[in-house]
Amino acid sequence: MAPANDGEFLLTFQMPLETEHEQNYKPIFSEQVVTSQLIGQRTTKSETAELKFQVKLKDPKRWTGFVQELSALENITGVRLEKQ
Repeated sequence: MAPANDGEFLLTFQMPLETEHEQNYKPIFSEQVVTSQLIGQRTTKSETAELKFQVKLKDPKRWTGFVQELSALENITGVRLEKQ
């Protein structure tokens, strides 16, 4: 997991099915993401929603902080960020 030169990443995380998705992560996205597109969503065996986004970070050098902030949110687990 290393920063991409152009700031493009594949972001994946899980959250409970009944959770209003955007309310949890939207503030962090607004602060740190230039563009985002939901490219996949599935229900896991543990009855959580796994969301997959294509994101472009405002500051790719802060990718670790972005992951840490998302991971610290209540109801969000399994945060993964992969270079595109």
